[in-house]
Amino acid sequence: MPMPNVSRFLTIVLVFISSLTSTSSLAALKLVDEIAAVVNDNVILVSELDKRVEDIKMRYSSNPNLLPSDKELKDQILDVMITEEVQLQMADKRGIYISDDAINQAFNRFAQGNKLDPEEFKQRYPGQYQFIREQIERQIKISQLQQRLLRSVIKVNQQEVDSYLNTEAGREAQGKEIKLIFLSTDDADQAKQIYQQVQAGKPLTDFDGSKDLGFRALDKIPSLFQNRDLGNKANGFILPPIEANNRYNLVQVADQRTTNTHKVEQVLVRHILIKPNLVLTDDQAVSLLKNLRQRILNGESFAKLASQYSEDLYSKELGGELGWTEPQVFQPEFADTVKKLKNGQLSDVIKTDYGYHILEVVDRRTQDVSDQELRNNASQAIFNAKYEEELQRWIAETRSGAFIEKRI
Repeated sequence: MPMPNVSRFLTIVLVFISSLTSTSSLAALKLVDEIAAVVNDNVILVSELDKRVEDIKMRYSSNPNLLPSDKELKDQILDVMITEEVQLQMADKRGIYISDDAINQAFNRFAQGNKLDPEEFKQRYPGQYQFIREQIERQIKISQLQQRLLRSVIKVNQQEVDSYLNTEAGREAQGKEIKLIFLSTDDADQAKQIYQQVQAGKPLTDFDGSKDLGFRALDKIPSLFQNRDLGNKANGFILPPIEANNRYNLVQVADQRTTNTHKVEQVLVRHILIKPNLVLTDDQAVSLLKNLRQRILNGESFAKLASQYSEDLYSKELGGELGWTEPQVFQPEFADTVKKLKNGQLSDVIKTDYGYHILEVVDRRTQDVSDQELRNNASQAIFNAKYEEELQRWIAETRSGAFIEKRI
């Protein structure tokens, strides 16, 4: 992963010397930079840890009282960095590479999300810009590693979807969304105190580390909080701390809303596609389609000519029909033509990336896709729940298999 030049140099030096000397010999390097932790064959430097701590403190500069003590904050951040480092080493071994373009795009989204101009930010805060880029690269690389290792082993079948839709959460997910505030801590007493304060009227958002999960359908909330009847709770309700993976998790219902059914405009289109090739020139393809168009206008069957001439192997057997489709899925030139045509009207010859076409809009309809969308959402909810559980298990297993030594 990219690192500031000085830190990269120090890391290389420290790892090299460690292969030649005893651990005690490294103490002589403390004047240069101390080691915060050793993770397998790499180290986390105190300078890197301090930078992360400084970043957190800067974010909470207007509300420093929300942060834990300096020691506790540093311990928590170091623990996060160790978990990250273990995963980054695995990502590097698997050749996961994040391009500059991907990092730039992610940074631009970050800047725009914080109402900042990306170019101005780079010029005014070059040091902070580089630090943020490094953090973005780390997170993308870790995310890709997790998805590569976990997504392929998680399966959802239709029986699971049917069973899920018969649950209260599945039924309510059809029309209700709730906004949740989430907080997790490794301190049981702290979790209990926060819970009591929230019950007394203090919003969970007032506490350091709380996260706004946004509006989510009941089948999309974290698996830890599913099947706890949150959809029937009033705004402000908070669940007692839930222990999982040595963490104490709190969630509060902040708001809720009802969503409408999802209806979309669909069109039934049929077409004839001719592709130019080494034998058939563009002009000849256009001429052939013009001839076919005239034959259709003269009364010949569109379906019969499509079956005979079209080079769309899928639709030619269906008389050129593409099935009920939302117009936006078509290529722009095709979609624009569909929008302009009346039902039963035959188009002129148009060109797309596939070749040349003539097409006809057979019919239009407004379709309620709520049921299918509900099944898709249910499938995704089951997948997300399985993924989250597998991810936590995998992270714990990955850490347990690594050599980790904290030095501070």
